[in-house]
Amino acid sequence: DEKNVTLHCDLVGGSSLELESVSWFMNGELIRQLPDPQCEEQGQDEEELAGLYTSDIGYGIETGSGMYSMLGEEEQTNYLCDVDPTELLLQHVTREFSGHFSCSGSNMEGEGPASEMMSLDILYLPGKAEISKDENSVLKGETVTFLCSVEDQGNPETTQFIWKRGEVFLQEASNTLTL
Repeated sequence: DEKNVTLHCDLVGGSSLELESVSWFMNGELIRQLPDPQCEEQGQDEEELAGLYTSDIGYGIETGSGMYSMLGEEEQTNYLCDVDPTELLLQHVTREFSGHFSCSGSNMEGEGPASEMMSLDILYLPGKAEISKDENSVLKGETVTFLCSVEDQGNPETTQFIWKRGEVFLQEASNTLTL
């Protein structure tokens, strides 16, 4: 179930009235500057900047109506000029959004130091399970061991397995079942 997450950059010291922009970082890399630097280009008004442009930042981060792809593919995005730069909206959050976020504010004197990193831990279900057995053929009366493998353990990682024989749940909770 994809959800939205809003990050807030609380500025300490200085005057927020003098704040010109906020830089947003994920795992130490700049992912967004708000408002968009293109908003200040001379000779362009906000109506012209509402047009589309291409970005290859590669993060699924949306503020207002602009969005970047988490897949690193180029997508067209709206310039974001009239937004609150102290808020970053992450829409339709998936496991790729897990990471450490920070921000820094800028004014006419320059950019301040980055905030402490804040961790965003996205929880998700384990991937598809696969079952295998230790022997190709088993004779009547012999034991057989089944192994349940899950390549994507999920977050948090899988700790229990559910075994069924037909429609009956079995008591075993580990990744191996011996019958």
